[in-house]
Amino acid sequence: MTWAKYGVEFFDQCADFGLSDAAVRTHTEALHYLYRLEDMEMRILKHLVRRFAGSADWEQAAKDLVAHGFWRDEGDAYVVEHHGDVFRQSLFVQLKHRDDERERQRRKRAKDERDVAANNQPNVGTNVTPTQTDRHTDIQTPSTGDVGMCSGCGTPIDSGAWYAHTGRHPGCATAEVS
Repeated sequence: MTWAKYGVEFFDQCADFGLSDAAVRTHTEALHYLYRLEDMEMRILKHLVRRFAGSADWEQAAKDLVAHGFWRDEGDAYVVEHHGDVFRQSLFVQLKHRDDERERQRRKRAKDERDVAANNQPNVGTNVTPTQTDRHTDIQTPSTGDVGMCSGCGTPIDSGAWYAHTGRHPGCATAEVS
């Protein structure tokens, strides 16, 4: 994605040449269109002008822009002349920044892959404490290893088990944890 950049003189120059509001709007929209295309040649096919021109009088505006030297008519296309240096410089910097960021991201991802691969050894995870999952909420709770007995059936119950707080053993309706 690129963004439009105008020098402080841009609209003053448009006013100095006596361009109509429709011509200024069409010229500005043309530059936005070229930024979207990222076209350093600043060439717009004539049949595409109506795609971006929001002014009802865009055809007359295009003629005025050619008459004042802001655009050049090349038969089937217009070439934007006014503000060309600022446009090309801005677009070049934005494209270079995008390429630099893409390369920086590529290097970072390659480094991250190397770091992960270096840590992938057999002893990874030896310092991890065992956990149990509450299946209703997926809350991780540490296992205490304490074992109680179901008073109803005598089955060993881990006090860290997901059902231990209820005081019942799922297989025994009358059981309580002792």
